[in-house]
Amino acid sequence: MSPLVPDWVISLMFVIEAIGWLTAYILIVKLGFQQKTYGMPIIALCGNIAWEFFYSVGVFPACSVSWEGCPPWLMRGGNAGAFVLDILILYTIFRYGRSKFSQPFVVKYFYAIVIFGLLTALGLVYFVETEFYRPNPGIPGYGDFMPIGLFSGVYTGYGMALEMGLLFIAMFFSRKGLEGQSFYIALGMAVGNFTAYLLNVFTGTANTTVHVLYASGAIINWAYVVLVYQRAKTMGLNPWKHF
Repeated sequence: MSPLVPDWVISLMFVIEAIGWLTAYILIVKLGFQQKTYGMPIIALCGNIAWEFFYSVGVFPACSVSWEGCPPWLMRGGNAGAFVLDILILYTIFRYGRSKFSQPFVVKYFYAIVIFGLLTALGLVYFVETEFYRPNPGIPGYGDFMPIGLFSGVYTGYGMALEMGLLFIAMFFSRKGLEGQSFYIALGMAVGNFTAYLLNVFTGTANTTVHVLYASGAIINWAYVVLVYQRAKTMGLNPWKHF
């Protein structure tokens, strides 16, 4: 199955996607240590760690089977970089997260709850990727239906992107200022998701489900960008200079 555009264009989309997401992750880590907080919702972090672990170590192919010219080293390298940053974000959650809650049950069992979330996410991502199937788009050597894990996690990836968007907005409204957040974090996530979507369109892996998931997530992503920008201005900060 040939991609709709040259391989270098698709690779460029992935590089831009990686720059957007890795920039967001780096700033989340930076602000987490600077402000003694965590900048990624805990549930979102659990899903990210699971997804990026499986696709960086090769449990599932980093390259979609529909893209013959895909450079595996590039795709796995980007996922591996994100996974390392996820671990640092997880550290900020373990170090500073407990103090952000007041409910006695959550405070008492905070670490167990986070670990439970991580294990749940690992199980869900793995079994969704292996036990759910989609029609074969015409790739020789496979049956009529293929495990969705062979398509670089487009369903789980966009599902979690939509979830993340909602959780970031919930976190935004739960905090008075911009604790753990910045305009560039919001922008990096929005740009990263947009270029990831273009990559899937160009490789023929973006079906109706992906279109709906991305469109919904994009609205939420860009709403978050606007919300963070406006709050920074209200606080007397220049969004373009606040990292």
